[in-house]
Amino acid sequence: SATDGLADTKRLATILAESNQTPEEQTGKDSHPPVGMLRCIGYVVRYAGHFHELVFRIPTGCVPMTLRRLLITEGSERHSIESRLRFALELATALHVFHSLNMVHKCVSPDSVIVMTRPPNVDKATGHYILGTPYLAGLHAARSNESETQQHRLSMKIRDRVYHHPRHLPRKGVRPEYDMEDDIYSLGLCLFEIGLWKSMFRWEGSTLMFGFSEWAEDFLVVEINEEEPYNPFLAVDDMRRLDELKRAALKLLPQTMGNRYTQVVLACLEFQDKRALRGMNWNRFSAS
Repeated sequence: SATDGLADTKRLATILAESNQTPEEQTGKDSHPPVGMLRCIGYVVRYAGHFHELVFRIPTGCVPMTLRRLLITEGSERHSIESRLRFALELATALHVFHSLNMVHKCVSPDSVIVMTRPPNVDKATGHYILGTPYLAGLHAARSNESETQQHRLSMKIRDRVYHHPRHLPRKGVRPEYDMEDDIYSLGLCLFEIGLWKSMFRWEGSTLMFGFSEWAEDFLVVEINEEEPYNPFLAVDDMRRLDELKRAALKLLPQTMGNRYTQVVLACLEFQDKRALRGMNWNRFSAS
């Protein structure tokens, strides 16, 4: 119900306001909060109480952009592999911390990750782009792991549903619960894009329309047509798309990120194999 969803929103707002005191408030120095979550200063309720959204404080001197925007920013690809690994680990840690609050995000994607940067974004000594720090945002659908509202309607916009596991795309009479492992699957796709430093979507001119990047066409993602009703009989194609993504990860990621990073991405995409996730040491990203 909307009431239960608001209770989850209030609980999360309280946690992020009280327990996420920024280091500058603790020490007087200006720096980022340590846990991958921005400090919450309140929430808004819209659409007759059916939509709740948290409001966050932007750290002093920082400029926010989505991970999607960062991935397609000209020159952002000029950074070290170590910086990319650090960035990926910070994002994975942010989701781990969020899950430790017993919350399910439900909308993890490059559009729900906010990156805080401090201009200038280029290191004068090396010429490398400074990637900034990723934070989880887009918490309007976030719910307690035990909440009855965790089956809250998922966004079926093309740029959102690509990041849902195929089991959550519309099916006649089937509506599985969205759990933490589904978030991990979505994280895997984000790590995939970070590893290649390419976006599965791109801006078309100055409009907010999304189009598929050419490199993603090989992964059959283009088979999802936003303008046509979803065909509930395409389950085989959904799983085939996932298989193509895993094959692409195996082929492309080791060249730049190494085998260990590749195995982390595959473990996320194969979230139903819990043994793969339990056996992964999330603190040991390596380019080798």
